[in-house]
Amino acid sequence: MARPLASLTIENFWNEDIKEMKYVCYQDTLPISSEIFYNIKQKQIIPNAHLFSLYTETNSFWKIKFTTVSGAHWFTPNRLKCDDFKEDNSQVTIGINGDAKTMYVAFPSSKSCSIQLVKSN
Repeated sequence: MARPLASLTIENFWNEDIKEMKYVCYQDTLPISSEIFYNIKQKQIIPNAHLFSLYTETNSFWKIKFTTVSGAHWFTPNRLKCDDFKEDNSQVTIGINGDAKTMYVAFPSSKSCSIQLVKSN
């Protein structure tokens, strides 16, 4: 059975431009998708930034790491569990919030999840 194609939107609300951002999506323990994005402006939203195969209603986990233009490095300390459902039509948004220092994963119909980010030295 073929996996449905999912569309990823990226959002930067970090209060600073992002030099480089990498995300990884896992289903259970298997990494199924990853991509690196460059030069993401503050408040930029990139719809359909990446297409990848994703089973709905399975255990999905998400991680990111990124570098700001000022040279700060941030990452998720653990994988964030956040599953999509059929009613989400394979649409997912990953964003970063600079005020809360969080990464969030949001689906249009079912739910959203977030995790605190950690700054590395």
